[in-house]
Amino acid sequence: QSREKEYREIQQELQLLKTLISRLDALRKEILSTDMRISHKNRILKRLSKLGDHVFPKRKELIKKISDSFIIDVERFLKERFPEGEEKPTAPYYALRSEIKGFQALAKFLTLNTAAFTKTRKILSECWDKVKEQEKEHKKEMGEKSEEHKKNYEDLLVKVNAFVEFCSKDENLDRSKILDQSNALQEEMKSTELSRDHVIKLR
Repeated sequence: QSREKEYREIQQELQLLKTLISRLDALRKEILSTDMRISHKNRILKRLSKLGDHVFPKRKELIKKISDSFIIDVERFLKERFPEGEEKPTAPYYALRSEIKGFQALAKFLTLNTAAFTKTRKILSECWDKVKEQEKEHKKEMGEKSEEHKKNYEDLLVKVNAFVEFCSKDENLDRSKILDQSNALQEEMKSTELSRDHVIKLR
C-alpha cells in the first residue's frame, strides 16, 4: 500500500512536469513564429531554456526513481511466487494471473524508462508462461479426478442398487440387517473419492 502511494505521488509529479514541458515547447514555437526583434526573441528563448534546465533533469530523475522501484517490485514478485529450485509456484494459478495482470497494467500507467519497461515485461511474460503451464496441469488433474469420481460413482451405484433390491425382499425386512447394510454403504461412500453431485445422487 505504501508503495502504491509512492508510485501515485511520483506519477502525479511526472504528469505535471510533462504538462510543463509541453507548454514550454508550445511557447518556444509561438515565439519563433511571432514577428518581433531577434534580440527580444533570444532573450525570451534563453529564459525558457533556463526553465527547461530545471524541468528536464527533474523529470529524468523521477523516471529513474519510479523505474528502479518497479524493477525491484517485479523481481521480488518473481522471487516470492516462483522460488528458484521449486517445481511449483507458491500461489494458485488464478491468483498469480491476477497479480501479473496488475503489474502489466501498472507498467502501462507508469512513466518507465525503456530499460525498466523491457526488463519487467520479459520477467512478467516468463511468469505468464509458467502460470499457463500450471493452469494446463490443473485442468489435466481435474479431468483425471473427474474420471476417477465417475468410475467410483458407477461402482457404488451397483452396490446401492443391490441394496435397494436387498430391501425389497420380504426375508430381509429386518431393521438390524438393513441398518448394517446401510451403514456399510455410508462408510464406503465416505472413504471413496466422489464429487458432491455423485454423493447427492447416491444418497
